[in-house]
Amino acid sequence: MTFRSVIKLVIALLVFQFTFSQNNDSIRKTNNTPIKRSFFYDDARQKSYSIEYSFQYPISHGNNFIGEAYDGKNGYSLRLKLFVYKQLFLGYNQSGSNFDVSNTALVGNYSSTRTYERFFYVGYELLPFSRVRLGLYTSFAEKITFINSVNTTSDNKDTGDMWVYGVYLDYEIIKNLSFFIDYSFREVNTNIMAPAELQSFFSGGNYNTINFGIRYAVGNESVLKAMRIVK
Repeated sequence: MTFRSVIKLVIALLVFQFTFSQNNDSIRKTNNTPIKRSFFYDDARQKSYSIEYSFQYPISHGNNFIGEAYDGKNGYSLRLKLFVYKQLFLGYNQSGSNFDVSNTALVGNYSSTRTYERFFYVGYELLPFSRVRLGLYTSFAEKITFINSVNTTSDNKDTGDMWVYGVYLDYEIIKNLSFFIDYSFREVNTNIMAPAELQSFFSGGNYNTINFGIRYAVGNESVLKAMRIVK
């Protein structure tokens, strides 16, 4: 089983566990038994959506063109997240990472590279402590563009797909406003054309990101509940 499969299985198990706990809650409601707040859901902490902005630091690694020739500098991330049902969320990410080219002999006469990253993601938030949220997520419909520069002039672009999975820790400072730290793993498959003997070196790449950001979350009902699709 690949690590990607493991991540998706973990998220699926979280959703199953949450559904099971909700069924138990319904039984306790019928019996007029007080509902105990759980690790998986707390009605008092429910949100509808959030907007997030963060500083992004990319970390290149691996035996590929990103790991061998790029040094991460800085970047940004802007995200919109919708809480579809309870703590289950869907989101959209638009971000960028800046790299210095440390080995031009491997990738060509580029002075720097900037990536433009777009993807949707799905995940689940856990509630281990008051004010604290722990989230797990994985991406889908991902696209990445490499903008390669020579002497600060954008002369070349490459494209590809990427897969992202990550974890974040969020701490609410005041009502609706929180700080968070996010760590994600990124696997890239490119459309770069290269000689056969170098194709594997350029066909894929890896880099991780650390993000420090701020989140503004509003609402007190999930999207489906607000639409009165679920109770």
